[in-house]
Amino acid sequence: MKASEIFKMEIWKNCRDVPYLTLAAVIGGIGWLLSIVNLILSKASENSHTPAISQGIVIVTILGVLTFLGYLVVAFLYPLHLLSTDYRNRVLNLMVASGVKRIHLYFAKIGATILSTVVIMFVMASVPVATFLLGKTGIIYYLFKEFNMDSETILYLLMFVFMYLATLVTLCFSVILLKGNYLSILVTWAIQQVCGIVAAPIFMLVMQSADASQNPNASANAMVLISIVLYIVEILIFGCLSAYLMNRQNL
Repeated sequence: MKASEIFKMEIWKNCRDVPYLTLAAVIGGIGWLLSIVNLILSKASENSHTPAISQGIVIVTILGVLTFLGYLVVAFLYPLHLLSTDYRNRVLNLMVASGVKRIHLYFAKIGATILSTVVIMFVMASVPVATFLLGKTGIIYYLFKEFNMDSETILYLLMFVFMYLATLVTLCFSVILLKGNYLSILVTWAIQQVCGIVAAPIFMLVMQSADASQNPNASANAMVLISIVLYIVEILIFGCLSAYLMNRQNL
């Protein structure tokens, strides 16, 4: 079986993971309610309805906390579930025994997991944001008129993307290391902490060489660039380690 066929099979399977897709829909619905309440609250503030504003702030706070926690669950527990299910169901044993190459299985699995997670996160975030912007047509006009993607914004977006990809690759390594155990999430957290400790001296050197007190913007940009490079290194290291473990592991 080719890697592309395994990838399509994994995507097909992920699209039929009803419990987590239902959870994502519920969390997306809460985010949509949050955007609706924000619109109502903004209208009430324009009309100086003090009681409605105080009640709206409480509702926004509750919905905001629920939405934030829900996004964390989907962002990290959903890929953990996708990566560990085949281990716990012993599907990997059957696929390898049927002649599927382990390296093809690895890349198809992690590729399908990343794609599925990113698509779900994008849909969950885009629906509430689009609802809020459509309710504030003036904001949409202003965004299209004044929108300017400068280099700093691009750098920060790239840093966020590579940070999340590095976390997913590290999570994949932890899942393979522990053979699908849910403690993989704790191992991933521990690895991230170690990576942060290792990166700290590098950031200190950058801060000293860039002279943050004289040019804070240049120092901040340098920190972001270094972060991106370190995340890429983390992706390469743990991606290679994951592939090595997959090839050597006794399934």
